[in-house]
Amino acid sequence: MPPESNPDAKPTGENKPATVALPSNVITVDKLLGYGKFAFAVVPVLFWFVKLEVGNTQRDMLIERQSEQIVELRADLKDAESIEDEVRANSLKLAVLEGKLDTANGRLGEILNLLGSGPP
Repeated sequence: MPPESNPDAKPTGENKPATVALPSNVITVDKLLGYGKFAFAVVPVLFWFVKLEVGNTQRDMLIERQSEQIVELRADLKDAESIEDEVRANSLKLAVLEGKLDTANGRLGEILNLLGSGPP
C-alpha cells in the first residue's frame, strides 16, 4: 500500500519545500519588496528636494535681479537729488536777480521822474 493511502503512515517530509541557499547577488521577492518600499519612501522626498532647490534658485535669481535694480534706482535717485539741488540753487539766483531787477526798475523810474518825462 502506498503511503498516501495509509492513514497510519507518518509523514516523511517529502511535501515540504526544499530550502536552498541562494547566492547573495540573487534578488529575492523579499529584497524586491524592500527595494520597492525604499523607492516608495525616497522618490517623493527626491521630488520635494528638487522642487525646493528650484524654488530656492528662482528666489536667488529674483533677489539678484532686484538688488541690481536697487543699485540702478539709487543711482537715479542721486541724479534726481543733484538736479533738485541745482533747481534750488537756480531758484535762489532767480530770486536774487528779480530783486535786483526790481531795484533797477525802481531807480530807473526815479531817474525818469527826475528827467521829467515820467513813466509812459
